[in-house]
Amino acid sequence: MSDNIILLYGNHADAGVLSGGGWLPTNPLSNLQKRALRRVAQSVDLQPSNTIINVQLAGPATLKAICLGPANISTGYSYRINSETTDTGWVLGATRAEWNTLTWEDPNYWTGIPSWEDAERGMWLIHVFDVPVTSMYWQIEIDDQANPANFLRFGRLFMSRFWQPSINYGFSNNGLSFKDASFKSTALAGNKHFWRRTNPRVFRFGFDYIPEVELFDKGYEFQRIAGYDGEVFVIADPGDGLNIQKRSFLSTANTMDPLSQVVFGYGSTAFELEEVI
Repeated sequence: MSDNIILLYGNHADAGVLSGGGWLPTNPLSNLQKRALRRVAQSVDLQPSNTIINVQLAGPATLKAICLGPANISTGYSYRINSETTDTGWVLGATRAEWNTLTWEDPNYWTGIPSWEDAERGMWLIHVFDVPVTSMYWQIEIDDQANPANFLRFGRLFMSRFWQPSINYGFSNNGLSFKDASFKSTALAGNKHFWRRTNPRVFRFGFDYIPEVELFDKGYEFQRIAGYDGEVFVIADPGDGLNIQKRSFLSTANTMDPLSQVVFGYGSTAFELEEVI
């Protein structure tokens, strides 16, 4: 683990005003504010002037990250995010893997851009700011003119509160897995039949020692606002460029352990998050 986990919750974008670009009337930008990921915003074409999203939030909000997806963006796309207080400049969308982490046989060895071969899930545009940024007006520009689909499609815009704990989750009792969502039946003869559905990712993690002041401030607010019904976008390791698409996803909480005092001045808690499909 190179960077502490980021938990995004309490989506400000849902109460904002979205505009700009050229989007199909049947698939408008307002679909990005709906929780059903099948209701997408789709651009009319790939012209950069048509793949712009302007966001006016209800008021100034402090963001640590912006996430847009799941999407049909290609690994060669670029984006730019700006507001009254920040401008990222043009950024290569797919995060480059650290040098020498891709094998020699990997076709992307020289570019350092990991491929994305998960046909069941689209990629997410995930931008993590070095320091939190406060603003009310935002613009997201996407340039993916070589996309073979001839349009861009996005399911959700996440601009939210965040908690990035000062001490990262523990190495023990954590794990990323897949929940079995397939349909199964057994015939009278004993033959088994399977119907595949997308298996949601499940991430379990816990904090062994968090300063008590932080636990009952940020930890309490996270559990209170996110609850078991609210969406949480988890970025397990913002610095893991090789695996950030695999380890980051939109979710809801299956379990939230109590905020427990373990030693003087420090407490603990744990979570299990399940991917929203």
